[in-house]
Amino acid sequence: MLIFMEISLHEGQIPEIWENEKEKQLTIDGLRRFYKEFSRKNFRQHPYINKNTGWKIRISDQGIGEIRKFRKREHIILVRILDIMLEDSILSSTVPDYKNNPGIENVSYLEYRCKVNGKLYSVTLTVKKAYNDEVRFFYYYKLTDIQINQKP
Repeated sequence: MLIFMEISLHEGQIPEIWENEKEKQLTIDGLRRFYKEFSRKNFRQHPYINKNTGWKIRISDQGIGEIRKFRKREHIILVRILDIMLEDSILSSTVPDYKNNPGIENVSYLEYRCKVNGKLYSVTLTVKKAYNDEVRFFYYYKLTDIQINQKP
């Protein structure tokens, strides 16, 4: 399956990705399976450096497994640029791990904007930091539709 994305972005330009014809033919479950396997092949255990914080972030098996929860096509195909989002997102906040997961020191939220199938979205990426480890790991991302106010 071919994947297309504009990679020669000008400063300030918002990345844009589109669902291709083969992806459109897949069911939601098929799309999830495809991108889960895509993630395992392309992202697993490779640390990415976030340009805003300097943090090393790894995409864990647990983070890849979270793809099964995605219900919207746009949410699923966004996995395609997970590496770019981790590198180019901006730190929003860092908080204690309120769920008290063993070994987790804190949870950070990173913000990113992009267009998927022509619609503008805000993406909140969740990364976790384990005790005694400087490398954080990607856990999940949430996609929020941004409504653009247009004059009549």
